[in-house]
Amino acid sequence: MYVTSQFEFKEVGTDISVYTSFQVREESQTLYGFNTELERDFFEELLTVSGIGPKSALSILSTYSMERVKEIVLEGDSKLLSKVPGLGLKG
Repeated sequence: MYVTSQFEFKEVGTDISVYTSFQVREESQTLYGFNTELERDFFEELLTVSGIGPKSALSILSTYSMERVKEIVLEGDSKLLSKVPGLGLKG
């Protein structure tokens, strides 16, 4: 299971809830885990953007908080998004 770098791990032996997104592609079936339903839903919403796949969406959420991603999109700041590993500006 893949998680964002912002995933909050608890102490060993502690019960946790993980909200998952199961993505099926031609060559793979992959599980992605999130701390909250809101994070999971935002990840799945990112997947509806043309050119954004699961790895790119996870990279975005590992680089910026959901709130910051929303601000970047509203501001139209493509330079900040291009700083996300795996994303770049198309010329």
